Amino acid sequence: MDWALLTRRLAATARESMGSLASFLGPMEENAKLSRVLREPTRRIVTAFQRQTKATAVMDEWDRRLQALGVPVPPEDWEPESEDEAADGAGRVQQDMGAEEKPDAPS
Repeated sequence: MDWALLTRRLAATARESMGSLASFLGPMEENAKLSRVLREPTRRIVTAFQRQTKATAVMDEWDRRLQALGVPVPPEDWEPESEDEAADGAGRVQQDMGAEEKPDAPS
């Protein structure tokens, strides 16, 4: 489940970031028209932004599918369990399951 929550949080963060970057690119492209030195670096930044836009579209598709399954968007301060915490939790579940499966000793 952590994977699904993490994917939803990543998609939301990517959308926010892409909005900020898009507003930054317009003035940058205008400055590149005025200065030959800025044209190549600006072109590379715009190309990288276009690639990121394609990657964000894939994340958005995953986000839509997870939303359809009822997975909520976690809060911004949410963090997934570390691998150690997850392993400890799995060990506790296995111990609990083992205790339930043992028949009671006759009295």
